[in-house]
Amino acid sequence: MYPQGIAGSVLAHKLKTPILLIGITEAEQGKVLDYLKTNLDLSGTVYILGGSGAVSNAIAAKVNSLGFQNITRLNGRDRYETAVEITANLEVKTGTPVILVSGESYPDALSVSSTAAILKYPILLIQEDGKDEEVSKKIAEIQPEKIYIIGGEGVISSAVQSDAAQIASLAPENIIRIGGSDRYKTSLAIANYFNLSGQNVCVATGKNFPDALAGSVYAAKNKAPIILIDGSLEDDQIDYLTAAKMIGVTLFGGEAVISKEIGWQLEQLIR
Repeated sequence: MYPQGIAGSVLAHKLKTPILLIGITEAEQGKVLDYLKTNLDLSGTVYILGGSGAVSNAIAAKVNSLGFQNITRLNGRDRYETAVEITANLEVKTGTPVILVSGESYPDALSVSSTAAILKYPILLIQEDGKDEEVSKKIAEIQPEKIYIIGGEGVISSAVQSDAAQIASLAPENIIRIGGSDRYKTSLAIANYFNLSGQNVCVATGKNFPDALAGSVYAAKNKAPIILIDGSLEDDQIDYLTAAKMIGVTLFGGEAVISKEIGWQLEQLIR
C-alpha cells in the first residue's frame, strides 16, 4: 500500500536504500527476494513498512529464510501511526519543518516525496478531520519551525491547518499550503516552490502510485522533483521544463503508462 511507502521515502533516502514493492504472487515476491539475496549483505537490515495487513508475516519469514537476521518492521495501529513510527526512526532534530499530506489520497504525497527526502523533512499523514493523537504528539514533539500542507482545502481542510498551527505554536505565515486545482498542478506547484538545485526531473503518471513511489528514492538521489502527468504534457508543465533548463529526464514506468510520444517530447524539451 502507498501510505507506508510514501512516509518511508525519507527514511529510505537517509539509509541509502531502495524502496521495493512486494507483490502477492510467488513470481512477484520472488523478484524482490532475488534482489535482496543478490544486493544486500546478510548482516544488513531489511525494513518492512507497515503491519501484517500490508506486508504479511509469511513474506517476513521468507526474507528471514534467506539468512537475513536483522528484520525491522515499522508499523502502527494504522497508516497514520505507521508514518509516526517511521518518523521516530529518522532522528528528527527539534525545529525541523514537517510536511503534512492526506492519508486518503496518494498523488500530492507522491509529488512531494523526493523533495521531503532531499530536505530531510518528515512526512506525516493526516486524516480528513485531522484528529489523530499520535500525529499531534509527534508534531508537538518536533516543534517544527514551519509546516508545509500539501494540497488544497478539498484534500486537507482549513480546520486541520488551524489545528496544526495551534499544536506547533506557529504563526499563520509559518503554515505554508502548496496546492493547485488538481494533482498535476499541485505537483508543479511543489516543484516551483522548492526549486531543487539539481538539473534533472522525474516524470510519472498521476493515475496510479507504484512507479512514482518506487522511484522516489531515485529522484531524491538525483535532487529531482517528481512531476505527475496525465495523457499529455500540459502547457504549464512545458513552460516549467523549458524555464528550468533541465539536462536530464527520467520516466518512471513503461510506455503503457507514459507514451513514447511524451518521451520524445520531453527529450526535445531538455535539448
